[in-house]
Amino acid sequence: MKKLFFFYFFLLITFSSIMGQDWCKNRKPMKFERSPFYYNYKLITDRFYHTKSTRVLRKKNTQIESGIFIRQENYQNTLNNNEYLHTNNMYSGINIRRAIYDNIEIHMSLMDLIIYSGEEITTYAGDNYKSHIALGGKYSLSGSGNNNSKFGLFGQLIYTFHDTLHSNITYELRGLYSIKVSNNVQVTSNFGATYTNNSYKSLIYSLEINWNISKRTNTFTEYIKSAPNRLTFDLFVIGIGYYFHENMYCYISYEEALRKKHNQFDRKLDLGLTYLF
Repeated sequence: MKKLFFFYFFLLITFSSIMGQDWCKNRKPMKFERSPFYYNYKLITDRFYHTKSTRVLRKKNTQIESGIFIRQENYQNTLNNNEYLHTNNMYSGINIRRAIYDNIEIHMSLMDLIIYSGEEITTYAGDNYKSHIALGGKYSLSGSGNNNSKFGLFGQLIYTFHDTLHSNITYELRGLYSIKVSNNVQVTSNFGATYTNNSYKSLIYSLEINWNISKRTNTFTEYIKSAPNRLTFDLFVIGIGYYFHENMYCYISYEEALRKKHNQFDRKLDLGLTYLF
């Protein structure tokens, strides 16, 4: 009786194993939870006027970035003892970038088109006096062996449409450096200069900490400083970004001038949207 029981038990185990193999073959593989979108490193989350990352797009990819900028700005009233005027203004901008090689991309931007402005701009600065077009690019250099740190170069030529204070053309060049502190934290710094003419040069320095707090959300904080001859640029930035998809990203950031008497604006709010083709 015991031998018969073990024989039937052996047949049952063998049959179950065979059926299990067929069940596994016919069943679709389980879809595990996707990795965070930022792990794919397809989309570049650079923001207007902020720290530039060392990353470039993949070859032949194109990315469009758009933004709205709300600024509380200061202007000197030349008709009244150079008294400073304060006004709230809204601008827009767009940037198109395309990777032409594995480590090189080109940029074209149209920036600071006025959506709304107070009377002070028209009276003392002129219509769309900041509006400009820029042509430039980014080059990503090889990083360390463990790929935690990377270097890059960013440069652009800026043509301002209605600039009567100095030359219409400005040149900008930055060195870029980033280091991956952990899987979710990255630190990026920029150091560079702009040159307009012999009387207007400036140095630019910025430091950014980017923290991915979830699979779709990242936060960032940064310090930006520029020291030109006639105007000191000293800003603190905080913000948050969200991935709608791996090829679509939006962000909101707030900037506060640390030295309001020397900055052109006291505070600024940016809204940005990025789409990768």
